[in-house]
Amino acid sequence: MVADAAMQYGAPVVADASDVVPLLFGAYYHDSIEDARLTYNDVRRLASSFMTEPQALMATEIVYALTNEKGRTRAERANDRYYAGIRTTPYAPLVKLCDRFANMSYSFRHASGSNHHMRNVYEAEWPHFLQAIDARPTLDGRLLLPPALTQDCRKPAGPMSRRALLLLLLLLLLALCTVPLLKGRAEADGGMLCPEAFDRAVHTDSTALVIDVRKPGEFAQGHLAGARLIDWSRTEHFDSAVSLLPRSATCYIYCKRGGRSAQAAALMRGKGLTVVELEGGIEAWCRAGLPLERGRCAPFSLSVEKELTTKE
Repeated sequence: MVADAAMQYGAPVVADASDVVPLLFGAYYHDSIEDARLTYNDVRRLASSFMTEPQALMATEIVYALTNEKGRTRAERANDRYYAGIRTTPYAPLVKLCDRFANMSYSFRHASGSNHHMRNVYEAEWPHFLQAIDARPTLDGRLLLPPALTQDCRKPAGPMSRRALLLLLLLLLLALCTVPLLKGRAEADGGMLCPEAFDRAVHTDSTALVIDVRKPGEFAQGHLAGARLIDWSRTEHFDSAVSLLPRSATCYIYCKRGGRSAQAAALMRGKGLTVVELEGGIEAWCRAGLPLERGRCAPFSLSVEKELTTKE
């Protein structure tokens, strides 16, 4: 029912047809980490089996964002940190609202005592819940809530109209047909993640290799934990260092604002590497309040490549 609601109400916030598949995947598997005891990587591998890597990351981030924190009560499981994660993950506010819509619709339609109790709980929680998942003000339309769904959460759900269902099924079919094309473009476009998603991906991807493409002086002033420095401005050094990288690794790269890392990513993808970029660079990372390390780094060398190969 959560995926049904995403299909029925999601069109106003979908930014691109390629987002439909990860959105519906996130809606369908929204509680799989929490209830099915799957891991983040389990979900990502499943999504990657029929999506491009950027789509799979988007889908997995939705599922991860909707996974409750550990706690003894509803308030502890859905705490401020939980809702902050939802508000910063594309389409997570929509899927969370679809989840609440499904729960409220079920409790409204069925007359058992427990359902009456949950209906009262949902009614009491509604003002706080709506405020907690509302990402406004934001320029990212993928974080917004469809007004029609917000209104319909307060009343029992009616059946989806045949016209709306047909239109959304056609949209889904179009999105599925674009997957092979998107996979062919993956090397050129690659993946780009916001700071929070980039941080989570680095910590959950066993193949992650973090690469800073700025100059040594910039690196010394502050860099991501575990980052390797490969100076983009030193062309020959950069080319030789990249040639040493294991092709099985996923390279998570960044610079100051994203310009140099975009150029570096294009070159690296041309050499057959999988690359994920940090959107907005280290400046966006700092604005998000994420930590940095300081200090100089030893030059990238063959010994580093051997060390990485040993980890595989």
